[in-house]
Amino acid sequence: MRLLKCVSLIGFFLTFSTLSHARLLQIIHTNDLHSYFTGYQNGTGGYARVMTKIKQLKAEAANKGIEVLQLDAGDWGDGTSYYLADNGGDSIKALEMLGIEVATIGNHDHQLGGKNLGQQIRAANVKTKFAVANIVATPDMELGNTLVPYVDLEKANIPIRVIGLTTSENFFQYSLTPGHVLYP
Repeated sequence: MRLLKCVSLIGFFLTFSTLSHARLLQIIHTNDLHSYFTGYQNGTGGYARVMTKIKQLKAEAANKGIEVLQLDAGDWGDGTSYYLADNGGDSIKALEMLGIEVATIGNHDHQLGGKNLGQQIRAANVKTKFAVANIVATPDMELGNTLVPYVDLEKANIPIRVIGLTTSENFFQYSLTPGHVLYP
């Protein structure tokens, strides 16, 4: 009985000493922004509202001493005429303005073709990284190193690997100028 109490006490202290050293990380995630910079006609959405919410969440986390990682799961591009106005450049710049650290490519983000996607990302010259592990680029896409399969980073002293994956459903696979996106 005495041994059982001793083992229980050791287990209790190990549990709580481990919990006291736990590190917290808040992940703020967006997806399907579709270049709705100004929001919908019914007054919802818009990047100003998204940014306001992100700032609120980051401030709450900072007050608790919690680091934040911001991710986007794709479809940040096509959806409004803003995307087409400059071939998507402002949509990519907006990701950085929102604080997105790593984004992936959604099925709407390469609507203008893979070559244009690479040009968009290079021209935007942003710190946001674009991770997508399941798109195989052909040489004519000229993506270079604009897309990587994963991004390694560290937050709250935690090593993190963000692996980007996109949907296998490509709504624009039958366009007149195909994006040459292959799915392994």
